[in-house]
Parts: sequence; C-alpha cells; structure tokens
Amino acid sequence: EINMAKIRHNNILDTVDSVLSVSKKKGIIHLHAQDQTLDGQTLTLNGKQVLHFGTCGYLGLEHHPQVKAGAIDAIVRYGTQFPMSRTYISNPLYSELEALVQEMYQAPVVISKNCTLSHLTTIPSIIRSTDLIILDHQVHASVQEAVKKMLTQGVTVEMIRHNNLEMLEDRIKKLRNKYDKIWYMADGVYSMYGDFAPIKDMIALAEKYEQLYLYVDDAHGMSWAGQHGTGYVMSQMPDGLYRKMILTANLGKGFGACGGLSLFPNEEWYHKVNTFGGPLTFSVQIEPATLGAALASARIHLSDEIYRYQTELQQKIAYFNELLQKTNLPLVHENTSPIFFIGTGTMDMGNYLVQELINDGIYVNLATFPAVPAKNIGIRITISLNNSLEAIKTMAEKLNYHFNRALLATDQTDQKIRKAFKMVPQPEIVNAAPKYTPAQPFTVKCYTTIEKIDATLWNKHLGHQGMFDHEGLKFLEKSFSGHPQPENNWDFKYYLVEDALGQVILMTFLVVALHKEDMFAPDSVSRAIEQERLFNPYYLTSTGMILGSLFTEGNHLFVDKNSPHWQTALKVVLEELYRQQEKSNASNIMF
Repeated sequence: EINMAKIRHNNILDTVDSVLSVSKKKGIIHLHAQDQTLDGQTLTLNGKQVLHFGTCGYLGLEHHPQVKAGAIDAIVRYGTQFPMSRTYISNPLYSELEALVQEMYQAPVVISKNCTLSHLTTIPSIIRSTDLIILDHQVHASVQEAVKKMLTQGVTVEMIRHNNLEMLEDRIKKLRNKYDKIWYMADGVYSMYGDFAPIKDMIALAEKYEQLYLYVDDAHGMSWAGQHGTGYVMSQMPDGLYRKMILTANLGKGFGACGGLSLFPNEEWYHKVNTFGGPLTFSVQIEPATLGAALASARIHLSDEIYRYQTELQQKIAYFNELLQKTNLPLVHENTSPIFFIGTGTMDMGNYLVQELINDGIYVNLATFPAVPAKNIGIRITISLNNSLEAIKTMAEKLNYHFNRALLATDQTDQKIRKAFKMVPQPEIVNAAPKYTPAQPFTVKCYTTIEKIDATLWNKHLGHQGMFDHEGLKFLEKSFSGHPQPENNWDFKYYLVEDALGQVILMTFLVVALHKEDMFAPDSVSRAIEQERLFNPYYLTSTGMILGSLFTEGNHLFVDKNSPHWQTALKVVLEELYRQQEKSNASNIMF
C-alpha cells in the first residue's frame, strides 16, 4: 500500500514567498503610509491620497481626544517604559486598568502585551497532557502557534471543518472517555470573512457534554458589540462569561490601544495564569503610553458613549450592505460585522482589483494564501466610524466598477468565483450578440497517458526536473491503477501547448486523486487524524487536483517565457483546469 504524501514545510514557505512577492512587486502589500498626520479617513500611498477601508480600528478610538490625552499624560507621569518583569513590580497603571476591565466583563482578567502573548500565556498554563485540543479550521494563526507549544507536553491536537459542530460532536462522542477535557478553539468573529462563531450552539454542546470546554478569541469582535463594548461573544452570553469558556479579547483594534486580555470564569484558572504565565514573567510590560490610552478607552467603554458609537457603526454597516445588495458583487458572508469579504477566486484577479482600486483612490486589503485557501482569494473591506457615508458610497461605486473590469481583464467569471466559495450562482446574463473569441495562436492538447507524448520532447522540457521523466510517469500510471482502494487509483492529465511552428510554450501534468485534507496541517494534527483513520480510513479526505502528483516533487510546470503567447497559454490551461475540476467534482486545485 502506498500512503498519500505529506506536503513538506519548506515547500509551503516557498509557495507563500512566491505568492506574496508578486503582490509586493505590484505595490499592494508591504506598503508604507507617507502621511505626516493620520485621521483614520485617508492614507497617502505611493504619493497618492486614498480612502482608508482596511483598518481594524472599527470605532476609530485611536484618534479619540481622550484616548490620545491618556497616552500623553501617562508618558509625562511615568516615562516611555517601565523596564521590569511583572513578576517583580508592575507599572502603577496596570492595577487600575485591570479593575476597569473586570468591571466591564464581570470576570477576572490577565492583561498581556498583545493577543499572541495572551494565547502563549494562557493555553500552556491551563491545558494538560490528558486534554484534547480541537481547532476550528479557520481559528486565528496566533492560537494555532500557541497550540504548537503543547506538543512537547504530549497534548493531542485535531482540526475540524469551519463552524462544523456536527463534526465536533462526532469527535466528542468518540473521544470523551479518552481525555479529561476536550477544548474546542475558535474565533468569535473571523478576521477574513467577518462571519461569526455559533456561540450559543457551542455552549449548548458544552452543556450536553461535560468534557467539552471552549477557548474563544474575540479580537475582532471587541468594542463594536456587546454591553460596555465587551465584544460579540459576550453579546451572545447575557448571563455573563460561560462557566467553561476562556475568552481572549483585544485592547487594540476596536479598543484603540494595544494589549491582550485573557478572561476566566473562575479564580482558579485566573491564578494559574497570573502567577506564572510564561511570557508574563519574561516579556516586557506594556508601555505607559499604551496603558494610559487603554485606561481612557476603558472609561469610554463604561460610559453610554460606547453605545452611541456602536449604533453609528451599525448604521454604516447597514448602509454598505444596502449598497452591496444593489450590485452582483460576490459577498461571501452577509452579516452585521464591520468586515466584508468580496471573492475574486484567483490571485490574478485579486492583485488586479486591489491595484486598480488603489490607483483610483480606494485602499482595501488583499486576502491571499495562506490567510485564506488558495482558491478563495479575495479582498477584505472594513468599515469604521471614520468612514463617512459619502466615502462608503464612493468606495462601493468604484468597487463595483473595477470588479467588473477585473473580471474581463483576468478572464475570470462571477460563476467561477461563486463556485469556489460554494455560493448560490447568479442567473447568467445572455447577451444579444455572441461574444467574439479570437483564434488562439497556439494549440492546446490534453492527454490521459504519457505514452501519447513523445518521450524526447517530454524529457527535454520536464523530464529532467525530477523523477517524473517519461519512464517514471509510465511507472506511476501503472502503479496507481487497478487497485481496490480509491486512494491508489489516480487519473493522470497531461497538457501540452504548442505554437504554430510546433514549439512548446507550456507543458505540465496533474493527477485527480483522493487526498488528505490535513496536508498543510502541522504534523501533530495529522498524527491525531491518523489515529481516527485507523477506524475511519477516509476521515477528512476528498478528491483534489494536484499539479504534478502526490508522489513527486520538483517543478511540474514548464513555461517558455520567451514566447509572446506564454501568458495567454497559461490562462487557457487554467481555464481547462477549472473545467476539469467541475467535471471531476474536485474540491480544490493544488499548485
């Protein structure tokens, strides 16, 4: 039996580097604002002023006069830093801030320098080797990084599909007698799509199974929702923090300062983390200026002023939703969060759209791999109190205009995007005149066996790149056919593009095969999933299209970039791959 391959970590890093490098060269990521002063409404990028729709400061409190005055006052009184470990002495402002946050949440709190350190402080302090961690597939990377630390303690880690509580319950039923506690870790508001975790259903499940505990990161739900701005998750718990939930929240983003909060339903957990919570001991303290800003913001949160801001932001969110409904833009999730995600499907269209918007005076975030799956590229738009209704209307109009232009410029279609995101397709618009498609200056040939391709030709362009020379592929075709197990039967597809003179412009191959959905997951997650596969062999598997194969490594794509037609040829082959994906009912295409 031949096992399906596991993607190497270095290959992932190389892929991420190549993907982001393209966007950087186009001037849409790794930018520097060039302003002398900022107001949250606009930015100056590449010498051009643009409307700012990419902030996570949803209430604009970082520009609130009281918050800025609090920071200035703290510097005057306490200097620029308090350079000591909190194990010895904390800055005087800490105790005051802790008291105000506890008044907001009615729960004991540990304050860290940021949310990442909150996770690194809390998770190893609370979870034991006899516990199981189950991660939501889209839980924030900072949570996943903290969980990696648990591997040395022998903690088992699994992963389930996004917001799939049926899958979670199935794991609980099978594993509840094996572990003392089962921790499900999720975000309250997901940072890319802006969708919500089903908090009430999660609590109901935890009440049904005493072993289930919840760890929720509500960094993006803070301030704009909940009583006293305590966040979306708290808004779903009218009786207070659930008895089996640890909640993390953010003093940055909507709160307007910086820092991470870990909130506990009991004193026991609080003392475990506060006494010796790793980074609390060896990390520097939050700077006095930031503590002063956080104190001022906390006072705003404890006043009626916060509700006025929440209401005003909801009005702007509703206004943008109303404008979007008048378009055919593929909004992935419609909800009441200030985060909006418009799908583009491909990196090519995502880069094009963001670049055109910036050139036309609108800044939005490109959402790309690995923050989102490779086939689910798009743009993230955030609405804040700093955005006027007029600015929102201008952004919506330009977004709609440039989106439709980007479809044409990148040979993308609305239908493809909606399929990629599993959205309801829009009715096709049939034009009175048929679309003119010019004849291509090349031919595209598709084969299902390497034996149809000349061995010398294949080996010249691709055969020397790895073990997939002509003879090697004949061996693979023979090896992965005629088996009773579906994972050991692969469909091979070979693509050859030649110009009018018979010169090869492009050459590649792929397999349509059953693959493991944890290919990109940490080894610890895969090891736990493999235990389940001992009893359920096809757990978390699906059909995919893999450039090259699950057995080979190296460069599986030849492109002659000296040909004037190579870009068009590549697009045509990509179109063919999408058609093959639909025909094969493949869940994804992996390049």
